[in-house]
Amino acid sequence: MFYSSVIADYNHDGLAREFCGKAHEIVEMHGKVHANYGLPESGALISSLREFDIPLPPDDLIMGVPESWFDKQLRQKLSWVMGKAPQHVVIIGYSFAQMGSGYDDEVTREFFIQKFRHYPGAILVINPDPTQLCEMLSDELKINTVYPIKQYWNVLAHAYLETLRCKDKFRSLEHAYGFLYDRHGSDQAFLAPMLD
Repeated sequence: MFYSSVIADYNHDGLAREFCGKAHEIVEMHGKVHANYGLPESGALISSLREFDIPLPPDDLIMGVPESWFDKQLRQKLSWVMGKAPQHVVIIGYSFAQMGSGYDDEVTREFFIQKFRHYPGAILVINPDPTQLCEMLSDELKINTVYPIKQYWNVLAHAYLETLRCKDKFRSLEHAYGFLYDRHGSDQAFLAPMLD
């Protein structure tokens, strides 16, 4: 629902490509888990296979392990994404996975800092607790235009769609967010509304 953009997707579910791939360039930075693994039958099969020591074929997933500077495919994706000249940067829920004094996503973090140091535009961080990430980015990027948006993405996205669908129901996006959060909390999975 926004101008055609590049979305660097660090989730593994493939939903960004499925729902936004026609309007935006989606780069699945850490790979995607095939949807069939989510089927109940697959869960039962995977559980039964745990008894055997069957090696898994190589894939492009980065899951539960730190990024590596030796991962050529990741560096190519990062070079392509960071080669763009965005008017706005929005980080949704991403924290660079801080682990002790380091970061699981150190390669992404370093590419991001190099690209956006002294960035003249705004960087928005949408996160239930954005303070630490905003402070780190502001310090590392040497800018004071990193803005926290303390909200849950699932509720905010649904509030946005609801304000489009029911224009007279809510006074503002903030009002819609507050209404939905008060009614459903932060763990609600919302169905996508049909837009006219």
